[in-house]
Amino acid sequence: MLEMSGAPWHVFGTSQCPRCGADVPVAQLLRGGHWCDPDALEAHEAEQLQARLAAVHLEIADYLESSAGRNHLAFARWCREHGR
Repeated sequence: MLEMSGAPWHVFGTSQCPRCGADVPVAQLLRGGHWCDPDALEAHEAEQLQARLAAVHLEIADYLESSAGRNHLAFARWCREHGR
């Protein structure tokens, strides 16, 4: 590993905070000196939830396009049409 003045070279870059998504100096993250802004934390969590929701929508669409999904839809329609 490349060293500069006794510190690893990667300590001088920036990284994204895993909690709030802000770009923070790596050294600050490593020593625990970063405090997440509540608004940034909320926005980052909302982005993550929207991404997860979009993934669920894709999974549901894939399932409904599969033969098993089409069979379940056909059964649900039959039950609705026959009052079940």
